This record gives sequence, C-alpha cells and structure tokens, in this order.
Amino acid sequence: MASKRRNMFHKNKTQETTEEEMEVDPGWLEVVLNRAERERGVRRVVAAACEDAVGQGDNFGSAMYRIKMDTVLGSGQPATRSLLVKNLPPPGRHRDFIEQFNAFPTEITTYSWVLSELEKLMIEKCDTNEKLWSDCLWYRPYDQIVLSDLKELGYRNIHRADRMDIEHALLTVNSLGRLHGMSAVLLHRGKLDVTRLSPYSMARNQPLMNRLLAVGLETLAAVMRQSWGSQWYLISIEQRNGCSGFTCTSFKELIIMRSAKGFIMSKFLIDAAPYHRSPLASDKMGALRVSRGHAKATYFLLRSSAAEKVSRLAENAGEVLQRLNAEETDKLVVFNHGDCWINNIMFRYGAWTCSPIGLR
Repeated sequence: MASKRRNMFHKNKTQETTEEEMEVDPGWLEVVLNRAERERGVRRVVAAACEDAVGQGDNFGSAMYRIKMDTVLGSGQPATRSLLVKNLPPPGRHRDFIEQFNAFPTEITTYSWVLSELEKLMIEKCDTNEKLWSDCLWYRPYDQIVLSDLKELGYRNIHRADRMDIEHALLTVNSLGRLHGMSAVLLHRGKLDVTRLSPYSMARNQPLMNRLLAVGLETLAAVMRQSWGSQWYLISIEQRNGCSGFTCTSFKELIIMRSAKGFIMSKFLIDAAPYHRSPLASDKMGALRVSRGHAKATYFLLRSSAAEKVSRLAENAGEVLQRLNAEETDKLVVFNHGDCWINNIMFRYGAWTCSPIGLR
C-alpha cells in the first residue's frame, strides 16, 4: 500500500512539472510564427508571364489578366504562383460606359472597407467557414485592382450557358444569406455606414438604364414571340362592355371551362382560333355569340402573351428599377452582392465528388 502511494505521488509531481514547462514566452511564439510566414511567403519573382484570365464574352466590365510567376519562397523552395489584375477597359472599348456605373470605385471600396470588416467579424466569432471573396492584394484608385487567383485554391467557374443544379443553387443562396447576415450585424454595430455605401449602380442612372434595359427586353420579347410555345399565351374571354368573362392558358382549357360553366359557343370559332397567328403580342381574334339558357351576350376572344408583358416593361424599366431601389428604412437593410450571376461565382469541389463544397 505504501509503495502504491509513493507511485501516485511521483505521478502527480511529474504532471505538475510538465504544466510548469508549458508556460511559454509570447515573444518566442512571435518568432516561431513570423518565421513560418516568411518561409511560406514569396522572397523573389524569377519570371512572369501575362495572359487573358477570362474567355471571349465572359467579362464586360473590365480587362482581366492572369499573371503567372516563377518564384522562390522564403524557405528557398521554387514555386509557381499566380494573381489576377483587373483594369478599366482601354479608351474606346466601352470605357466611358463602365465609368458611368462607377464600378471600380465601388469595388475598391467594397474590398478595402466592407469585406475587411466582414473578415474581422468572422475572426471575432471564430467562424470556420470559408470567406466568400478573394483577397485584394493591391489597388490603384480608381482603375486597377490586384486579386488573389482563386484557381490556385481549386475554385472554378461554371460556363455561363450552363444552368446550376439544385446543389449549386442551394450553396449560392446559403452563401448570400451569410453575406447578408454578417453585413446586418455590422450595420447594427455602426461598423458600416449606409451613407457611404452606393445604391445599386444600375439604378442610379435612369436614362442610361432605360436605354440599356430596353434593348435587352425588346430582344427577349422578340425571341419569345418567334420561338416560345403556345403555353406562354393567355386566352381571355371578355364582354363588349369590358367586364371580364374568364381566362385560360390554352384552347383545350377553354373548351373544358366552357363545358363546366354551361356555355354554348361556336365550335367553328373555337376550332379555328388556334390557327389564327398574329405578329402582334396581343390581338383580337374575333367576336362570338355565347348563350347560357335564354340569356345571350357578345364576347371577344383575345390573346395576350408573356412577350407582351416583357415588351411593356421595356418602355420604363429604368424607372421601375429606380423605384424598387428606393431606400425603405422600415425594412431590414443589408449589403448586397449587386451582380450575382453565374460568371461572378466560382465553386470549389471535393476530391471524390462533383458536389460543390465552397463558393467565392
């Protein structure tokens, strides 16, 4: 029993000694960490080459280049590194158009201030999720930005003509939710000043937006009229005095509704109506007599389409966008992406799966 007690005492003393030895000097830790950073960092650039960073037609707001470098790290290890350089387009290549949107000042402010505050919040809350943005390494007011190359971290784009599947879409929406949530915290703390944040750039210049959006919407409406199917047309039955009868989306549905409501219509007109084609988005297709019991009324058979709605929107799209962008102080205010489409999103994938596991 005495021997057992001596062994227990010896064990406890050893434990106390070990705990004393783990008391370390913060200055020593600084030396260790700084040395590790120096060894991983770039000491010298041996050679560099520049190439286009995006394909033809993939980027309209800047001239983007990838610079590939042969480097020597602080440890002496050779390594290949790359970074991205975004420049304002040269004069004559829609540069004036881009400058009207104030795109580069807005992006530089976002990287140097907003995203910096978001990263501080992540560090404060020990958020182990990945950042949703690339690192801004340098900028020149207000025509050049140097960014880390996300391809080095395994991120890649989806082609702009492809669609997202449900996994990509859910990750995108979840990531936008993180961005909105973090920005709401900073706005509540006063770390972000709403007066310094620009409103949506496309809503600031209404005449320009009217021209820009009108062209796209009219082109879309023309394509819809020429090639979209009949399911995009709405058939409506209206009385002469303007009182609505009923609407449906197809002639098959029209015949079913006629039977359900007890109407007796001219079979010839119903059968002939699908063959009536008009270059107009909305066109009267003829009048018909409708009987229900002994009561009779004259109705007009009309056809309208989704293309018509798009075409009408083209007339005042800039005004509508500006109205929607009006500040509403009674609602939750957050920092928005502003141009969230497939070309501005990069995904990272697992080694053994096609499912996305990261987004920036």
